[in-house]
Amino acid sequence: MEASENLLVSDQFDYGELCGSEDLKLLITAGTIVVNDGTENLTIADAIKVLRRQSVRDLEKNYYNKAQVATSGQAIIHWDNIANAPSFGSPN
Repeated sequence: MEASENLLVSDQFDYGELCGSEDLKLLITAGTIVVNDGTENLTIADAIKVLRRQSVRDLEKNYYNKAQVATSGQAIIHWDNIANAPSFGSPN
């Protein structure tokens, strides 16, 4: 691939993979990769913001926050009491 060649990375990776890639963030920060939103090239800061914004959305959608798992009294949340939880240590 030539230095000036365009590549549509969404053809090879899903958005979650792109947002979670530290290598991609480093390449964008170094200016090695330029991100285009389909209309114009984004600044390095804006490109990183897009990746972070999606990462936050994924966290909000897929994880409970402290207030959501709060219990009344002296109750303790234990892994065994969480419905549909993956096996401890499972990569899923």
